[in-house]
Amino acid sequence: MINTVRPLTRITPSTEYLIGVITTNKDNPELRASVVDLGFCDYLAQIVRINIGRGNRRTKIVVRRQLTNNSIEEFKYLLSKKLWNEIFNHSDVNSSLKALLDIFLYCFDIAG
Repeated sequence: MINTVRPLTRITPSTEYLIGVITTNKDNPELRASVVDLGFCDYLAQIVRINIGRGNRRTKIVVRRQLTNNSIEEFKYLLSKKLWNEIFNHSDVNSSLKALLDIFLYCFDIAG
């Protein structure tokens, strides 16, 4: 999984973080992610623009994950059983983020 968000997404008077994540399974330079300050809090919204060109517009494939109350509850249960040490034991932020995403996607795939 590749994070497409590069700009900082949470800015306070004393700190700046990149905590927003929009991931894709393809490395595509056409994907452009940006952040927008909506004025509600110190967290910036993420927007991703995808240039799909002018190709065949009749073919449309949609893949959706059907989230139900049961699958959400199962996802939350699976997350509650995880040991978070595997995230905190890394020495750099990128490794910690990858560990977090691995746990998240693993639980999400099982629950979904």
